[in-house]
Amino acid sequence: MTEQGRELHPTSRLVREVFGAVEVVIVAATEAELTTVIQGLSGAACSEVWGRRWWGGTLPGGSGRSDVAVVETGVGPVNTAQALTSLLEAARPRLVIEVGVAGAFAGSGAVVGDLVVASSEAYADLGVAAPEGWLPASVFPGPIVAAASASGGVVELHPGIVAAAAHVLSSSPCDGPAPHVIVGPFLTSSRVTGTRELADRLERRWAGAVAESMEGAAAAHVCALYEVPFVEVRGVSNLIVDRDRDSWELEAAADVAGRAGLLLCARAADLLGAAAR
Repeated sequence: MTEQGRELHPTSRLVREVFGAVEVVIVAATEAELTTVIQGLSGAACSEVWGRRWWGGTLPGGSGRSDVAVVETGVGPVNTAQALTSLLEAARPRLVIEVGVAGAFAGSGAVVGDLVVASSEAYADLGVAAPEGWLPASVFPGPIVAAASASGGVVELHPGIVAAAAHVLSSSPCDGPAPHVIVGPFLTSSRVTGTRELADRLERRWAGAVAESMEGAAAAHVCALYEVPFVEVRGVSNLIVDRDRDSWELEAAADVAGRAGLLLCARAADLLGAAAR
C-alpha cells in the first residue's frame, strides 16, 4: 500500500521488491546496447518492467546480491524519463551510468570506435525557430530543468565525476587496449541528424558539441531532479555527415560502450569520491 492507502501498481511493486536495493544503475535505450553489460554480470536475472526488459545482477567478485540494475529504457527522452523515474521512486542508487552508441560531430576529432564522455547534456531541438534565427529553451518562462546544475535546456554534469570517468577509461582498459576518450558537450535530439549541412548548423549553434544521442538529456535531467550522480559514456558508431546507414559500426560501438560501463560500475567508488572532493 502507498502512504495514501492506495494499492501500488503490480509493476511498481516489482520494481521496489527486485530493484529497490541496487547500488549502481546502467541504462541504455535498447537491449542491443546492453548485451555486453548483461554478459559481464554474474547471476543476471531478467524482469519485464513497463513493457521493457530490466536485469538485476552483480559484478564478478561482488557481494553476491543483485546490486546492479541494467535498464532497457526504450528509445527517446520520454521512455528514458519514465523508466528512470519509476526506478528512482523505488530506489536510491549511488550512481546512474548511461551507455550506448552515438554519432560524433566532425569537429570533435572523434573517429568510429572512440569513447565519448558527456560534460553536459542539452535538449538540442527544444527552442524556437524564429525569423531572426534559432532561440534556445532559455527564452521560455521558468527553468526547463529545475536543478542548480542546469541552464535553460542544458544540464551540466558534475565535473569531478566526468574527469574521474575519463581518467578511469583512459588508464584502466577493460579487455584490451584503452580506447581514445573524448570529453565534451552532448546534444539530445528527437530526430537523428542525417545531413552534413544540419550537423554543421548544430555545431555552430552548440559550440564544442561532441556527440548526439536521443536520450541523454532526459536521463541527466531526471538524475538531477532526484540528486543522483550521473555519468554518460557512449561508443562512436558513426560521424554525423550525410546519412550512410551501411557504414555505421553499431555493434562495435555498443560493445566498447558496454565494457566502459562495466568498468565505471566497478570503479563507482572512485567516481563518487571525486564528486565529494
